[in-house]
Amino acid sequence: MNNNLEPNKFNPTNSVDNSSNKNNNLNNQKPKKKKYWIPILIVSICIIVFIIFPIIFINWISSNFKTTPTKIEDNSILYLDLSNIEEYSNSFSFTNIINQYHPSNFLDILNCIKEAKTDNRIKGIYFECLMGTNIPDVKASELQSALVDFKKSGKFIYSYIENGNEDDYFNALPSDSIFVCSESLIEFNGFGAASLFPKGLYDKLGVEFEVVQCEDFKSYGEVYKNKKFSDSARYQQKIIIEQKENAFIKAVEKFRKIPQEKSLEYFNSVFYSAKELVEKKLVDVIISQDEIKELIYKKIFNKSSKNNKSILFKDFEENNIVTINKYIENIKQNQPKNNNLKNNNDDGIAIIYGCGEILAQSKNNFIQDEQAIIANKFIDNLKEARENKNIKGILLRIDSPGGSVIASEAIYQEILKTRKIKPVYASMSDVAASGGYYISMACDTIIAHPKTITGSIGVIMAIPNYNKALKKLDINIDTISSGHGNPFGITSVLPIDNDSKEKLKKFGFDTYFRFLSKAAKARNKTVEEMRKIAKGRVWTGQDAYKIGLVDVLGGFDTALDLLKKRTGLKNKKDVKLYIYPKKNNFTDMLFSLETFGKMSLTWLKFDSKLNMNTSNIDYKPLLSQMIDKDIQNSILYNINLINLLQQEKVLVSLPYYIKIK
Repeated sequence: MNNNLEPNKFNPTNSVDNSSNKNNNLNNQKPKKKKYWIPILIVSICIIVFIIFPIIFINWISSNFKTTPTKIEDNSILYLDLSNIEEYSNSFSFTNIINQYHPSNFLDILNCIKEAKTDNRIKGIYFECLMGTNIPDVKASELQSALVDFKKSGKFIYSYIENGNEDDYFNALPSDSIFVCSESLIEFNGFGAASLFPKGLYDKLGVEFEVVQCEDFKSYGEVYKNKKFSDSARYQQKIIIEQKENAFIKAVEKFRKIPQEKSLEYFNSVFYSAKELVEKKLVDVIISQDEIKELIYKKIFNKSSKNNKSILFKDFEENNIVTINKYIENIKQNQPKNNNLKNNNDDGIAIIYGCGEILAQSKNNFIQDEQAIIANKFIDNLKEARENKNIKGILLRIDSPGGSVIASEAIYQEILKTRKIKPVYASMSDVAASGGYYISMACDTIIAHPKTITGSIGVIMAIPNYNKALKKLDINIDTISSGHGNPFGITSVLPIDNDSKEKLKKFGFDTYFRFLSKAAKARNKTVEEMRKIAKGRVWTGQDAYKIGLVDVLGGFDTALDLLKKRTGLKNKKDVKLYIYPKKNNFTDMLFSLETFGKMSLTWLKFDSKLNMNTSNIDYKPLLSQMIDKDIQNSILYNINLINLLQQEKVLVSLPYYIKIK
């Protein structure tokens, strides 16, 4: 018998031994490591490819372009594109990468015109309006004053209007000659205001609003409870319209020597053709754009360019027609480089811009500093200006219809604190009303333009309720509570009981009287005296001055001159201006979410308190092609107010988006 076992035959002993060996092998085998480095590598590559590399590459390109300084040729003209003038913008977009400068702010344009007045290289100004401009009244008037001052130099101003309205024509009035082309049309049909009243639609949808209107002129809630303007709202808007009309016809009389009665007669037509405009002496000549440039060339060089147009005139167009941005860049390059010196050469004034609605905080990453007054950011700017020893005074440039009462109060208190250390002046732009007036009244001195919309000392509450709308959709809401109190509070989807309505009203009026008391103290009036001119009413700057709501009438330059005088800088040749919010650079832009476009969901949701939240809805694409731009702005303004009211319930904000046209 063979005792040798064949290898493939079954042997229990061998089987056990083999199993034991396998276990030993498993125990000795090292566990596999999880590959954590793979997602880290992917993220790192994405950062390098999409962020770091573009920064290095574009900065390299821009630095190469920057090696050649901007040059202004002799015998140049300053070209004004007034299609859209912003009060302030600190944004930096891809269009600015090559030239590394920011879009023109209103103060930049005023300073350019002032600089061009004494610049021997600049022989005149050419203003072009092709598709209409979008310049609010105060900026238009300040611009007109700057152009009138420019003409004292003896230099010319030419304007060309292709299509436009009274506002565009107003901008061109200081010109030596106003030109139109053969197919031009200009609206000349008077001034008016319009507002949407969606109450009828809301009634059909079953949407109701609980409105608390603190006195009769604070008429924002009327668009939700009425189908037309109330008598008070109509009255205050009528005054603003009439004052704008009077200012316009006086300007036409001053610059075009057309009697006011005749200008009023011209309002009876919807628009005028080029031929009719010339016949009525509203403009001077029917001419093409090329012919205007030929005319300018001839005026500067005292000769025609027709014989050598292919060389000289083309060169003139490319090098001698200077845009505002190019001129700004040249001025900056020629300024003395003393920004790092910590001595008296750095003594100056801070200009802190407050533009847009007033918010306690920004819950939207796409709201930038120039689009809203965000309380914590505005306060940080105040603190920085207050603590900078080189800043001798602070000028707040306010262009705001108001908004959050909480944010307004926080800014108000910070201004009072700052005033104890250095003077703080307010320069009111187109609108400084309600919350805009709230923060202005904390300043040492308030300067308003005669056309500024201001005042509106009042409080509004307008809470939407969708309970009936949900019932129409056969949607029921059932609730459970402990039986004590009202755990759901005032919601947008459950009926509001009478007790809650009374508490809402009391809360609103308590806030209003606190606002009233602060305004009375700031303007050295009794509460009753202030109440007579408050009641939520808006005033133009010229009327606000008469009743003591502002101290001085004037524009940006007036405010700066007064503050320079107060701080002892009046006689200093070049006063340094510290601008806030500070300009964003390319890196700031690239790392912001806006770089990759707005990616937000358009949807409605209910929160835990049964409130409907609409703050994430982007309405602009819905409106962009549907209706007139001014009505779009009115709708968006009301939507923003509703979103704010859902957060805070009580606002200090203008009743309407006021746009007179």
